[in-house]
Amino acid sequence: MQQIDEWEPESMAKIRQAAEEARKRILKHTSKQLDEIEVKLIKLINQLRESRQENDFIETDLQQWKQQLEGMKDELSRTSTITVRNNSTPLMIKICVRVSDKI
Repeated sequence: MQQIDEWEPESMAKIRQAAEEARKRILKHTSKQLDEIEVKLIKLINQLRESRQENDFIETDLQQWKQQLEGMKDELSRTSTITVRNNSTPLMIKICVRVSDKI
């Protein structure tokens, strides 16, 4: 019984750790993607402000900025394919109990 009592929390801790690592990996990927779009958006905003202050833009500039915005919108709407699968290595070792009667 003592071995089973020790095995249970150890196994649960390994599963929690694996789940937390998986969550962190997904969040890291998502944050990276959002950061890249944020950099593009800041660059575009600065271009817009500069052109507005100088009152120096033409129709083709407007079309280009619109295309850049559409591209960022498409990037945001596209979702990455994230697949969760079982690894061939088990997270925990299954405990087995064998009982043999001595007769």
